[in-house]
Amino acid sequence: MASQYSIFIKNSCSFDECVSQLEKILDIDLIKGDNKPWSSAYFSAVGLTIRIIGDLDYEDDNGIPFTQYSFQLRVDAYTRVKEVKYWSRLEYYMVMYIYSRICETLSWKCIVVEDMQRLLAGN
Repeated sequence: MASQYSIFIKNSCSFDECVSQLEKILDIDLIKGDNKPWSSAYFSAVGLTIRIIGDLDYEDDNGIPFTQYSFQLRVDAYTRVKEVKYWSRLEYYMVMYIYSRICETLSWKCIVVEDMQRLLAGN
């Protein structure tokens, strides 16, 4: 089974400000969702979806302080079974690219987590 990669972001922005800043540094237009009980926005292209989620309600787990973070950014690929290996790598590299852009451009505190269990990177 493919891993799920997430970036958890801590900043002092509102959800709308966070979305706006991410749109600028990634040069994309995020579509705001109507999902309740949390705020969300997404962008889809070439079989990938980038989704930002606010109003998180996670508990700290596996030594990862999820409660310190305001937003979660996920990258999901829609793929056929035989392509899972390649799409999983693409998800990983896209998440690491976005993490780098956030750190370099916005200087927000963030971490990269695999399957909500393993910390891969943090600043």
